[in-house]
Amino acid sequence: MPNRYVVERLNGLLIGLNATYAATAASASAAKGAGRANFIDSFLKQVIPPSWRISTNGEITDSAGAKTGELDIIIENGFFPSLPVIGIESSRLYFAEGVAAVVEVKSNLQGQWTEVLATGDKLEALERHIKGGIMGGSSGPLVFQVPGICSDPNLPKMQPMPEDIIKKKVPYFVVGYKGWSNQQTIVAKLDEAQGRISGILQLDIGYFAGSAAFDSVRASGALCLLGFLNSVNEASSYVKAATADLLSYGR
Repeated sequence: MPNRYVVERLNGLLIGLNATYAATAASASAAKGAGRANFIDSFLKQVIPPSWRISTNGEITDSAGAKTGELDIIIENGFFPSLPVIGIESSRLYFAEGVAAVVEVKSNLQGQWTEVLATGDKLEALERHIKGGIMGGSSGPLVFQVPGICSDPNLPKMQPMPEDIIKKKVPYFVVGYKGWSNQQTIVAKLDEAQGRISGILQLDIGYFAGSAAFDSVRASGALCLLGFLNSVNEASSYVKAATADLLSYGR
């Protein structure tokens, strides 16, 4: 049975997010900026631990030279370096291996779906190379080592797991205050993205759908926020204790 104290607190958060957005919905331009700020200030910054940095103005690059352009929200390992512009607090350049997840907030997912997919394409172009670390998912801690490859022909070939993609690609979560009228369409849109999107959270109907890399989580009502947080926390675990060769960016 769900913990009623957690559900009550999550329900209050969900009601608050939707109510604040509704207060600005009469103005399309105001709703766009207010909705994003509301989600960051009233939710993300309150639940993400201080060891993780939240940036609202930055770009991600990989060792091969691919670069995303400006992104909506970047959740970064606070113990991993990133590169600033001298004299400017924002507009950092992030190494792909140090980014836990990218989050994009939209006022209406249905109307802005093309923009969502465009961001997914930018992130898909990145390839990160995590040398090793400790990953802990919802099923428990797992130790992984990359690029340890076993070429012994006498051993069975290991099949890749869906979550293996997180080691190579930066997870990308999409949040919409409004969007589609039913949960089935959200799941269909997630499948349509073919792995470019890690999860979709739609606040007005209270629903979260995660990709196969995140156990295909489905959570409704107030628990949609818990489904989103669990997936972001799992994404963070891949880079929490990860090691990477930053000199590869200079070779």
